[in-house]
Amino acid sequence: MFDHNMRERFQLESVLPVYDEISATVPTNLAKDYILELADIMRVKAPGFPLAMEVEASVGHSWGKQIEIGMPTPENIDRALAELAEQGALS
Repeated sequence: MFDHNMRERFQLESVLPVYDEISATVPTNLAKDYILELADIMRVKAPGFPLAMEVEASVGHSWGKQIEIGMPTPENIDRALAELAEQGALS
């Protein structure tokens, strides 16, 4: 993630690695591209494992109120961001 200059390119305000997830604050207009790129980075094949890791994502105004994206595809991300906008969670 840091090797890809994501902090600068996506204007990350905070990045918190928590066990097996990453919580980050990203401007809404950059969220879709950020999620897609981070998911690609996180889909790694760890040494000794036969398969790559799979990634799921969620978005929300706070960590406690998330909308599940599931598999981070462009369509799923658009749906979740639209749902947040309908809830008034995006500015």
